Amino acid sequence: MAGSHRRHPRVTLIIAILASFTLLTVGGEGVPVLGSVRSLVIDVLTPVQNVVSSATKPIRSWWGGATDYDSVVAENRELREQVERLEAKQARNANASAELEELQRQLNLPFVGTIPTVTAQLAAGPFSSFDNTTVRINKGSAAGIKVDMPVVTSDGLVGKILSVTPKHAVVRLINDYDFFVGVKLTDSGNLAVGHGRGPNASFLIEEGVELNSEVTKGAPIVTSGLERAAFPKDLPIGQVKQVTRSSFAQTQEVEVELYANLESMNAVDVLLWERPK
Repeated sequence: MAGSHRRHPRVTLIIAILASFTLLTVGGEGVPVLGSVRSLVIDVLTPVQNVVSSATKPIRSWWGGATDYDSVVAENRELREQVERLEAKQARNANASAELEELQRQLNLPFVGTIPTVTAQLAAGPFSSFDNTTVRINKGSAAGIKVDMPVVTSDGLVGKILSVTPKHAVVRLINDYDFFVGVKLTDSGNLAVGHGRGPNASFLIEEGVELNSEVTKGAPIVTSGLERAAFPKDLPIGQVKQVTRSSFAQTQEVEVELYANLESMNAVDVLLWERPK
């Protein structure tokens, strides 16, 4: 026919596809013709679907990778937190074990003899920001503690009670400038007086050691325990570190290395002992 235009094959294909969409929408799965049209549409669209799938695969892969990355980060964060918790627990257990070991050492002090004792722990934090020669303990007058009672560790004498409340007490340490104690040099038998000189200096004996006395480096120093002394006898203090002869004063100055480490104490024993009157 002269007035008619022959349809282009692509136009025919598009019309068939649109028709098939319409027919697929209204159903008709049991109709053979519709089944044939559906098959035609699937055959035509399969290449298009493959192209779209290939084009979107990088996006899907990126999305999956991003999701996996977030999951890995979350898992790593959780693992780090678990490790930190375990490390903190291990540190607490180590500290508790060290404190227990120290407390057990405090239970049997051979140099105390029959003197009753009260075991106390050092309170957290310094007693004073301006004084590093005193510490506070968690026992007080309610436990029988009184001012001037000796304070020891398993290593020996560390101080005496400075002040007391019902539940706490302050200890003046042996390195305090105002701490004086009668001592005995076990090698020579000399009786003398020693005193503290601050946290960064040796305990010093500067009275009572005559020039002709033989003082041996490393010799033990103990409390003298003389009548009406401020401390019972034979409490360990330290050992001779250095001896200086003073011809002017006609005496010897003895520097003493303390047995007790005052900076690492966690627990102490207060001797329920009062100075004889």
